[in-house]
Amino acid sequence: MKIKQRSPIISLSRIMTFIKKATLGGGLMALSTAAFAAGTDPFVGTKAEISAAMGSGSELHFAMLAIGLAVAAVTGAVSKNWVAAIGTFVVLIIFLNVAGSFIGLS
Repeated sequence: MKIKQRSPIISLSRIMTFIKKATLGGGLMALSTAAFAAGTDPFVGTKAEISAAMGSGSELHFAMLAIGLAVAAVTGAVSKNWVAAIGTFVVLIIFLNVAGSFIGLS
């Protein structure tokens, strides 16, 4: 009679996955610590570019609203649920305004 061998509780793939996640997490923590250690804002140049590209009067803001409106129209036409489609578009507008005020785009 053959005795079945039990598989190990911790497999090699689980160990490798843990090592990958721990390395990534440690690297991200070290990067953020090193970036802010000097007391300067590493994203100072990027904020102006994002505000210029995504401000309320920009083409990108208009394109996002136009795409949202098109998706709402297609969703309403396909699902025959116009209330949900229009409601989703209204939520998109509210989200863009609230998120823009949080990150300084207003």
